[in-house]
Amino acid sequence: MPDAPLPRSALAARYKEGLFGAVGSAGPEVTLCESRGHAMFLLDGPAEDPSFLNAVQEALGCAPPKDSGRTSTKGSRRAFWVAPGRWMIVAPRSDLESLKATLSVALIGRAGALTELSQARTVIRVTGPKKLDLLSKGCSLDLHPRVFEPGSCAQSLVAGISTTINLDEEGDAIDLFVMRSFGVSLWDWLLEAGAEYGVGVAPVLSST
Repeated sequence: MPDAPLPRSALAARYKEGLFGAVGSAGPEVTLCESRGHAMFLLDGPAEDPSFLNAVQEALGCAPPKDSGRTSTKGSRRAFWVAPGRWMIVAPRSDLESLKATLSVALIGRAGALTELSQARTVIRVTGPKKLDLLSKGCSLDLHPRVFEPGSCAQSLVAGISTTINLDEEGDAIDLFVMRSFGVSLWDWLLEAGAEYGVGVAPVLSST
C-alpha cells in the first residue's frame, strides 16, 4: 500500500526563494528555509526512573537530556528538554512508526504519555551571521553565545508567538518550532524584521 501523501505545508502559499530586503554586495546576512519531513513527539515520563531513561535511550540512540534547556542528539535524531519529565523528540519522518512503537514500549507500566506532533508544527531554520540579532528583535531571552550555547533549546515568545528554539550543536543554525496555525505569521515577521540585514530564502530542507 503506498504511503499517504505528506500534508500541504502551512507556508506553501508564502514560500518564494530569492533575496529580500537590503542585501549588500556580500550577500544576505540572514537565510531562512522551511525544514519539512519530520517525525515529532512530545514524551512525558518519569525522569527519576533509570529504567525508563535507559529504554528511551535505547529507542533514540541518545539519552534524554536531564538538564533544562539542553538537547541530546544521535545523527538526525534530537531530544529537547522542555520541562521536568517532558521532552520533544524530533527525527526523520522515515523513523515515525519505529519510534512510535519503541517509545510506546518504554512507557508500558509507567505513568506517562506519547503525543505525536508531526503534522502540528511548522519548522523554520535560520542561519547567517545576523541570525541571533534577528531573533533578539522579537524574543526577550538572552541569546548571547555565552548564555545560549550550541546545543541549547528554549521555549519562549518570538514576535508574540510561542516557539521552541533550538541552536544546533555547531552553533550554525537555529530551528524554530511553532504551531502550524502560526507558521505564516512567524515567517512573515522574520522576513520583515530581517529586511535590514538582507534575507535569503533557500530551498526547502527535507528531513525524510
